[in-house]
Amino acid sequence: MIIELTGVNVLDLNDLELEKYKYSNIESKLSAIRTKNATDETIQREILACNKIIEYSLYLKDALEIIFSKTYIETEKTLNEVNSLIYSLYYRNCCYLISSYESCLSGFVNTTLLSLRSISETTEMIYYLHIKRNDKEAELFLKKELNELNTEETQIVKSRLNHFNPSVIRKLLYEKDKIEQIRKGYENLSRIAHPSIKSVFASYIEDLKVIHDALIGIIFFGISNIIATWEVYHNILNQNKIVKYNFALEEIIKIFGTPSYDIIPDNPKIVNKLNIRNYGSC
Repeated sequence: MIIELTGVNVLDLNDLELEKYKYSNIESKLSAIRTKNATDETIQREILACNKIIEYSLYLKDALEIIFSKTYIETEKTLNEVNSLIYSLYYRNCCYLISSYESCLSGFVNTTLLSLRSISETTEMIYYLHIKRNDKEAELFLKKELNELNTEETQIVKSRLNHFNPSVIRKLLYEKDKIEQIRKGYENLSRIAHPSIKSVFASYIEDLKVIHDALIGIIFFGISNIIATWEVYHNILNQNKIVKYNFALEEIIKIFGTPSYDIIPDNPKIVNKLNIRNYGSC
C-alpha cells in the first residue's frame, strides 16, 4: 500500500494551498509509521537481528580505531593507503547499514535497497583490495578514487579493468557458479531499486511483507560486511582479543537458517589466502 505522506487530501486545484504543506506533519507521520513497524510482532526477530548486527558493526569499527591509534602511538606507524581505504569502506558500509535500516522501518524501501546495493558492491571491493593489496591494481584503484590517475593509468583502468566494474572484481573472487549466483542476486536488487514503473510504486509503502524481506537483506549484507572486515584484519583483531561475531551469526543462523549463498570468495586461485572461507570457519 502506498502511503500519503503529506496529510493533504484535495481533488480540486482550487483547493490546493501551499500553506497546508508542513514538514512537521510529514515528520510526525513518518515517526508514527516507524514506531508502528518497529513494534510489530511479526517482524521482531528480524529487527532484533538487525540491531545485533548494527551494534556489533559499530563495536568493530571502534575496536579497529583504537588498535590503529594504539599502534601509531607505540610505533609512529600509520596505516598504509590500501588498509586505510579498506577501513573507510567498512565504516561507510556501517553508515549505509544504519541508513537502510532506518529507511526500511519508515517505509522507504527503495532507499533501503539502494543502500544495500552499495554495501554489496563495497564488500566485494573490500575483498578485492585485500587480495590485491600488494599489486598494481590496488594502487590504481586508490589513485582512481583520489582522481590522481595519469593518462596511461587511466587507459589501463578503462580498457583492462573496465573501471573496476563489479563483473571484473567477481572474476577474481569467485568461481563460475558463484559469479552467476551473485550476478542474479545483484541484478535483482538493482532492478527493484532502479527507476522503473514497478519500483516507483515501491518508493514509499507500508507493507510488512516487503519490509520483512528488506530486513532480511539488511541482515545478509550486514553479516557480509562484518565477515569481509574480519578477513582483512583477522590477525590484529585476534591478537587484541576482540570479541568475535560468532555469537550473533550462530543466533541468526539458528533463527533464519544458513543463507542460500554468501559473498565470501571461493576462487581456488585465491582461497588459500583467506582466513574465513565459509560461515563454518567464522
